[in-house]
Amino acid sequence: GTIRKERDGSASPTKSLDSSDDGIVPVEEGRILREELPEDVLLSNPEKYMYEIHDAAAKFLKDGKLEKSLLLFEVLLSTQKSKYGELHHTIGSSLHNIGIVLLRSEKYHEALASFEKAVRVRKGSIGRDHADVAVSLVKTGITQLLLRKFDDALLTFREALSIRRHS
Repeated sequence: GTIRKERDGSASPTKSLDSSDDGIVPVEEGRILREELPEDVLLSNPEKYMYEIHDAAAKFLKDGKLEKSLLLFEVLLSTQKSKYGELHHTIGSSLHNIGIVLLRSEKYHEALASFEKAVRVRKGSIGRDHADVAVSLVKTGITQLLLRKFDDALLTFREALSIRRHS
């Protein structure tokens, strides 16, 4: 995961989860993790606790508590949209993470919509050829396969492969 400094000097979590790390989000070196803050504290001031909300959502995902994970990732997404607008790299990461939760919940149509939005936001905010775009495309392709949209999946995987070859 990375920490990006925003123009206003604040930092924002940008780590998206994928199957290669099985949803485990490493703590950035030098960052103190305030674990196990009660959910009501996190939700009382989401902008202040964006990192902790992300970490709690990732832990819930790892522990199979998908509804709690989804709730927290949605709170994080809403907070990021309020702070940064619709086209920001953190929005793409949150949409990707929501897609993972939905995919694991076997809500394939919703997961597909979330991954497709993540791809659009990531292309617009970090560039069409960024590796994170390819990661979201792969998840999109997997979801298309699960929905038996084989031709769409093939095209999606080809686009992801093209990005990976050139990045």
